[in-house]
Amino acid sequence: MKLNYFRLVLLFVLSTFFSLAIFSCKKDTTSALPLIEETFKDFTANSGMATHIKVTGTDWMVDYVKLEDQQINLLDSSGQALRLNGQDTAYAANGWLHMAKSTDGTALFLRLKENFEQTPRTVLIGLNSKGQKDEIKIIQHRGSSYRIIDRKFTELEEFRKKYTSDHECTPLQLMNNSSEMKSLPTEDVFKNVKHNSTFESNEYGAFDWLGSEQDSMLFMQELIVDGGSRWSPPVKYQNGTTQTFYLDENQSRTYLDVAPYRKTQLSGKMTYVERVCEYTFTIQNEESGHRFEVSGIWKQTLPLIPNIIIESNTPIVSTNVANNTN
Repeated sequence: MKLNYFRLVLLFVLSTFFSLAIFSCKKDTTSALPLIEETFKDFTANSGMATHIKVTGTDWMVDYVKLEDQQINLLDSSGQALRLNGQDTAYAANGWLHMAKSTDGTALFLRLKENFEQTPRTVLIGLNSKGQKDEIKIIQHRGSSYRIIDRKFTELEEFRKKYTSDHECTPLQLMNNSSEMKSLPTEDVFKNVKHNSTFESNEYGAFDWLGSEQDSMLFMQELIVDGGSRWSPPVKYQNGTTQTFYLDENQSRTYLDVAPYRKTQLSGKMTYVERVCEYTFTIQNEESGHRFEVSGIWKQTLPLIPNIIIESNTPIVSTNVANNTN
């Protein structure tokens, strides 16, 4: 009787042990499942992207975001290490990366802006689910080419100015030492006058999408003055101010008749128009079709109406005449 009792006890103990072992194995197998699909453990893109990545763990968080070549945590918009733990959206300091957790906690929403550098950008995103860790690896290459597919302009009318100034105008003397009337060019009065075009933007990649060999001349909003179009050529799109000489943009030449043995002293004034415009370009990655927008401010100071002023018109006194006078 006792022998049977001990057999039953032993059988119960062994049964319990094997049940726990099997349960433990199942638990270990479940916990060993990767948090993300293999696709995102080494993912390559040739453009910006917006995607959601399924996460199998529970109560997971983003522990870190790093660039592989730097191996230091990226900072968020508040200057802290970039992490995600909750429903808030996290932003990289300069805005090129956004990430958020789905409301049900089953996916990571990820948005990466274009990589405009020639060197690939490798982003490492570390996930942690109750001690189980996994890593997303995304390699971003620059697109082969980009182009503007839409542009919008809004002039800020309160900044429109029209004024006249002698700034950059150069005094000029015309001399006729001959016995005949001469028609002499006067445009050198305006040889130093310049057209200024200034682009400003703090947005990520606002000027970096243009390739080194890409045409950077863009048509902006034409200038309408008193109901008529006064300017419409392209300008160079680059960060900061580009200056173009007035005479290079205006090929017409002006002349003044100078009588024999006379000298004419000239000065000048130029009428300018200043304006400020907000612009938004929609740009497409030609390789992937991915589209994005960049916005900024464009300022223009345009020389518009030249005005020649005759300061004096006097006879030329030759050396012989001067000596005889003395």
